[in-house]
Amino acid sequence: MKKMLPLLIGLLLAGAAAYYFMKKKNESLPVPTGGEGGNSSKFLDLNDTDSIIDSLSLSGSLNSNAKGWVKEINRAIAAGSNGWSKSSQQDKAKENDITYSQQIVLSALWQMYATSGVITKDQYKTLEGELESLGE
Repeated sequence: MKKMLPLLIGLLLAGAAAYYFMKKKNESLPVPTGGEGGNSSKFLDLNDTDSIIDSLSLSGSLNSNAKGWVKEINRAIAAGSNGWSKSSQQDKAKENDITYSQQIVLSALWQMYATSGVITKDQYKTLEGELESLGE
């Protein structure tokens, strides 16, 4: 049994290292959040609408508003109502060379400008530029 102890420890270490590297391989990209000194960062997942919204320069209430619009758009897509469809959003995402989730957020930002008027056209254009530059 004493001869097998180093082998068991080695296998445990190899397993832990393999787990670490596999997890690291699937990790999201760090994105500056503009915190103190610009050294603060979050992890950006371009396939997660909340992560995308959190990486944009939206104040607390606008951040919540954008997340609410994303939920409404996703509900409309699921129900096939109000002219929303997954395929049209996928086509727009492909056309804009962004992920589907980024396109949903972009659509939410457009609704915040065009439908509810909570952001101006200039704010929309700024946020659109931020969104399209994510992950570059």
